Amino acid sequence: MLIYKGSKREFDYDITQGNIIKTLKTAFRKNGIYNTNPREVVSWKNSLTEMQKVLNSSTFDEKIQVAIEYKIPQTAKRVDFIVAGIDSDEKENVVIIELKQWEEATKTSSPGIVNAFTGGMIRAVVHPSYQAYSYSKTIENFN
Repeated sequence: MLIYKGSKREFDYDITQGNIIKTLKTAFRKNGIYNTNPREVVSWKNSLTEMQKVLNSSTFDEKIQVAIEYKIPQTAKRVDFIVAGIDSDEKENVVIIELKQWEEATKTSSPGIVNAFTGGMIRAVVHPSYQAYSYSKTIENFN
C-alpha cells in the first residue's frame, strides 16, 4: 500500500496549496483505513512542511519522486517518507526517511536504541536511522 506518490513539484504544490492532509486522509480511506490518528495528522502537518523546505533546495532535481506512508508488503511496517531519483552517474537511488516529533533523544548503552519522550513518557525506542535501515533491508529482502 502506498498512500501518496508524486514528483517534487506535485509534493511542493500539495503542501503550498494546503492539500496534503486532505489528500493523505482520502487515500487512507480508499485503502480501508477510516480513522486517522489525530497525532499522526499533527505529525504530517509539522514534518511534511519541513520536508518540503528540504526538497526545495536546488540540490534536488525536479525529477525526483516522493512517496509518503509506504506499507512494506507482508508486514505492519510503514515508511514515513521516501525520496527516489537518479544520481549524476545515472544510478537509481532511494532514500528512506523516518520522521519523528521528538524534541530530543539521548544515548543508551544499547545499539540502535535511544531514549525519547513519546507516548507521554521517556521510552527506549529505535533510533530513526536504524529504523530506516531495517526498513531498507526488509524491502531489499522482500524483493
